[in-house]
Amino acid sequence: MKIIKIAFTLKNTYEYRLVVPNLESYLVLTTLVLMNMMVKTQNYWIGGLLIVCISGSIYVNPQKWIRTLSLNFIVVGFLIAWVMLNRNTNLTTIANQQGTVIEAKPSYAIIKINHQKYYLSNFQLKLLLDQRVIINAKVEALTKSHYFVFPFDNYLNDQRVFKQLKDVQLTNQSWHYLRYYFYEKVFNFANHELVQVFLFNIRDKSQTFQKQLEHLNVGYLLNFNSLSIWGLWTLFSKIGFISKHKKALNLMFGLFWIWWYFLNCSWLLMRFLIKATLKNQPKLKSWSNFASFWVPCLIFPSYVGSRGFLYFVICYLFIKLFNQQSSKLMLIGVFLIPLKIYYDYQINLTAPIWDFILVPILLTTNLLTTVIVICGNNQQWLNYLSIWLVHLFKIVKWLSYSFNLGYQNLYGVILIYLVLLIWFSYHWKWKHHFFWLALVISIYLLNWLLKPQHHLEMLNVGNGNSFVYFNKYKNLTILFDCGVGKGFSTQIPTQYLRYLGVNKVDAIFISHNHQDHFNALENLQRNFQIKAIYYRDTTIEELTFKNVTIRVFSNPVAKSENNKSLTIFVDVNKVRLLFTGDIEKASETYFIENLNFVNYLKQRPVDILQIPHHGSKTSSSYEFIKLVNPKIALISGMVYQRLRFPDQQTISTLNFLRISYYVTAGVNNIRIALNSGYIQTL
Repeated sequence: MKIIKIAFTLKNTYEYRLVVPNLESYLVLTTLVLMNMMVKTQNYWIGGLLIVCISGSIYVNPQKWIRTLSLNFIVVGFLIAWVMLNRNTNLTTIANQQGTVIEAKPSYAIIKINHQKYYLSNFQLKLLLDQRVIINAKVEALTKSHYFVFPFDNYLNDQRVFKQLKDVQLTNQSWHYLRYYFYEKVFNFANHELVQVFLFNIRDKSQTFQKQLEHLNVGYLLNFNSLSIWGLWTLFSKIGFISKHKKALNLMFGLFWIWWYFLNCSWLLMRFLIKATLKNQPKLKSWSNFASFWVPCLIFPSYVGSRGFLYFVICYLFIKLFNQQSSKLMLIGVFLIPLKIYYDYQINLTAPIWDFILVPILLTTNLLTTVIVICGNNQQWLNYLSIWLVHLFKIVKWLSYSFNLGYQNLYGVILIYLVLLIWFSYHWKWKHHFFWLALVISIYLLNWLLKPQHHLEMLNVGNGNSFVYFNKYKNLTILFDCGVGKGFSTQIPTQYLRYLGVNKVDAIFISHNHQDHFNALENLQRNFQIKAIYYRDTTIEELTFKNVTIRVFSNPVAKSENNKSLTIFVDVNKVRLLFTGDIEKASETYFIENLNFVNYLKQRPVDILQIPHHGSKTSSSYEFIKLVNPKIALISGMVYQRLRFPDQQTISTLNFLRISYYVTAGVNNIRIALNSGYIQTL
């Protein structure tokens, strides 16, 4: 790629030099990303930006306008064909249809039936890649992801997967495609985590080694596993009798291409193999850089715009910017930090150092694992290597320092990268570096100021209870229950607090000892500093946390665990909240007859009531709801198997009393801004 160097001199004769990579390549790259965004979002206004980028790429290099225009038409054609072949379907059932597994992970699989792709859970089925089956199932829309977690539904949509299969019945066909038999042997042979990760690219975040990488926020380093093949190619190419014989090199590349196919077509590995293969052919050598980027993008259009692709683009951009300046190339890890914060909601100040140290360690581990397998797959050696890695990552975690920054606005991230681009394009004096650093910090500060400042949120946790009170300026976070229902991850409260940028929790109140009200507590304790936890058997009456006053009531004569639930009044400025746990009609009657409860209730009307027991008919008696008489009622519940929350009787009571209510229903998170009363369904 040509480099344009622009130099100019200011009054103080200090020379500033700007290094700008070939604009044509970036404009064409932007065209591909924008086209992919337009297809994914169905927002055809993006087409205007496409025209600008295409026109710009022609203007920058008018001598080769035919090549540029042709390339853009090829990109557009491939994406349109890809969308048409993978369009959405309106089927509600599938009966006795032939399907092929095109992606198989430990937790899920994607199956292709008549050119349509479907998602299904793979925990029980244990499907393998290229497995052919006869399938009967119900077809449903994909489950909506929480807005504060990795948008798995969007990830599937990007691959043109819009539906999921439920109540699945499978029958194996008499024969399967080649990779099925390969992976069948792999799972019998490669029963060690290191072998599965490094040799066969099988990911399972529940495994010890991969879980440690995720906790350190460096799990993305495993995406570079395929670079070990680059190491092998470099090694073989240095061996004299191989490098001098084209047939030997062609045989080696043929074996690498076969391996690429069995590894389920890695984008990064394909890019390397195309480049290395073409460089080995004198007539095609000049096309190696061009083809190694565009061919994988056209074959895997869903990869464009993905997290891995954006990491690649940032690295590529700054490598070209530095133009092999070794001292600055070491800063690549620093330039990835804004992207990591955007995706992970936290910053690890030592991450650039660990990136630099861990990449060669992982590549060496890859090589050692390969050697051990070739030498007889000695399990004891693999265990020693695994134990060494576990201890190494414990040390790394102990030496790491990270904290949550929370959600970052996408436009803010783009602005930060523009600032970084300008900052490192010039040779500045030392005092100017402080200005650019202050500008980056100011952008993050502005993003923090624009975040929600004071609210209560009912998390969508199915038939569980998790309510979060958050005050940004007071730095105050209180949880009222922290449980999730069946089918929901215990990570949800943790992920939500990371999204907010919370690093400490002031208090957690556990209403009673049922799993759906506290089963996420252990995960919270692992990830946050928790100052206090109050259980139903803790002796408390009244507590104050900065601007929040809490008054606790309970039924001392209750017999069932539900009726022993803490009933908690929360006074925040001029707003009163009431949390009731899972109390049933027996405890409701007790509180109606309890003078202390009634008198405290009369001091200030209740604005927001958490409806007891997920809206069950065993709770929410007419008398109790009428006594409390809230302005807003919140119900954390959904229809799931035999549980049908909220019950119609509860809804009828609320409607009769003209009380506005909001239900999570397995889909919605409900946020109430306590300053304005504005209610959002997220």
